[in-house]
Amino acid sequence: MFRWLARLFGRQAPPARKPSPDVVAAARAASAALEKVSASPLLPGPSDMRRKTGRLLTRPQSAEASDEQLNEALRADLSQRCASLLEVFGGDEPDLARLVEGLDADALGAVPQVPQAAQRGLTLTLDDSISAADLAAVFETDPALAQALLTTASSIYYGGVSCVSIQRAVVRLGRRSLRNVVLRYAMHGLVCRPGPAFGDMPERIWEHLAETAQLARTLAPTCAAEPEEAFAVGLLHDVGKLVLLEAAAGLRRDERRELELFDLGRLRLTLDLLHEPLGGLAALSWDLGPAAARAVAHHHRSPASRADSPLEQVVFLADKVHLAQTRGEVDLELLWRIGGLSGSPAAAERLLASAALAA
Repeated sequence: MFRWLARLFGRQAPPARKPSPDVVAAARAASAALEKVSASPLLPGPSDMRRKTGRLLTRPQSAEASDEQLNEALRADLSQRCASLLEVFGGDEPDLARLVEGLDADALGAVPQVPQAAQRGLTLTLDDSISAADLAAVFETDPALAQALLTTASSIYYGGVSCVSIQRAVVRLGRRSLRNVVLRYAMHGLVCRPGPAFGDMPERIWEHLAETAQLARTLAPTCAAEPEEAFAVGLLHDVGKLVLLEAAAGLRRDERRELELFDLGRLRLTLDLLHEPLGGLAALSWDLGPAAARAVAHHHRSPASRADSPLEQVVFLADKVHLAQTRGEVDLELLWRIGGLSGSPAAAERLLASAALAA
């Protein structure tokens, strides 16, 4: 279960690190390769883009950081990647460069605040001394949050029996599932409108997050992960992309003009490199704890790998499975080798088959 973590923010961010010549050279080579990529709409999550830019990803400091050092280490990882991107752009993408510079200067300020009712709900679900009546009272203060709770409590996953009482819904779901209702509600609020240059990226990323969360819950036993925690981290794993797009929407509002992107490949590169540390910072900002933050920040398991982390493993697996399903090809044996996963691909196949039959 995610442990309560006192907010780690308020510390001075470490200075940006100048990228090494090797990193810059690799970045420039990756950018040149990206010019050959067609400007099709973004497919969220791992893709050919990540394979082309893998050389940019040096082992992050956060992979070895203690829980107390995790926030600062994620900031350092983000700063290093931002510096590498700015070297790649070389003045050719002024709006994208301003966006990256803004994230580097104030990453924590870029993480949207959870609505008050949702933040209180997240806090209270971590306190076992809080009664169901007190939890219900929080949901009653926000009609949209209350509707999300009742809809979830009435779903097939919880028996398919209609529920019209908020307090009964609280009891039916339990605290971990309640936290995921609140988290899903808060996350959906991050789907923004950064402008025409970004197409329908926010909506497609959200759809990927929602589907991956369900898969993570289904596949959790394969990796010895707790299902509701797996759902939560699956829902969060690409939240850094939404944070970045929300920052783009903010820049658009401040400038009162549409942002210009001259090379969609460079936007993809930016999302690909920054979303893991940004997502880890968001998880800490919302008090979801270091275990969740690490799983989000390292869910691609490359180049860092924490083989002992069930959450990281199951989110890696669910992410890859969803993207493979969209292409009609799921090779679990291959995913196991790529991710260095524990457990059994045969067990995962059985769980996926059972879920498909129940759908």
